[in-house]
Amino acid sequence: QNAGLKLLKHESFDPYRRPTVFPKNGYKGLKLKKFDPDGSKYEITEDIEELKSNVVCRCERATEYEILDAMDRCGVNVDTTQAIRRRTRAGMGQCQGKYCEKHVAAMIAKKKRIKIDSISARPWPAT
Repeated sequence: QNAGLKLLKHESFDPYRRPTVFPKNGYKGLKLKKFDPDGSKYEITEDIEELKSNVVCRCERATEYEILDAMDRCGVNVDTTQAIRRRTRAGMGQCQGKYCEKHVAAMIAKKKRIKIDSISARPWPAT
């Protein structure tokens, strides 16, 4: 302010945002959702409790709810598996996304109504 810069208050800014990764008690109450390899039959349920219990990434225990929540945050365009990875840790576990990256890509494709092949994935091969 003293240097001549005028500070404007942003009314909609919330410095206390809710977390993107929610704490879990081990695997209690969680289940691994069955997923077809090509992702064409994937459906997003409307039941919030089911979304919170369906695990997409078994290494990091990231649920469908966390991934969909990360995609729906205000002002953030999440259209790659890497963007989801940074926000929810899905794909950052021991397998490095070998099992869950296709599932995350299918979720993005379904939510954005685009083909799964157009979803950008990691630029390096699975280990």
